[in-house]
Amino acid sequence: MTSIKISVEVKNQLTFRYNGCDTGIRTWVSHGTKEISDQLLSRMAEQLNLSRQQFPDLIDCKLDEPGLIAIYEEMRLL
Repeated sequence: MTSIKISVEVKNQLTFRYNGCDTGIRTWVSHGTKEISDQLLSRMAEQLNLSRQQFPDLIDCKLDEPGLIAIYEEMRLL
């Protein structure tokens, strides 16, 4: 059975876990109220091994679990 989990084990850090294992795919988030700059969005996308075009789809929930897994499998990250 495939399962993914985004866990917060370190303050402000989101970690992608796949089948119960830490994949090393992670990013950090702020709880501030400032708008996130394009530069920071690009860095977060890079940390998650996603293109700048894929990242907004993840944020907007247009990139679903099977789609994200397919991207990571294609990149041989899983």
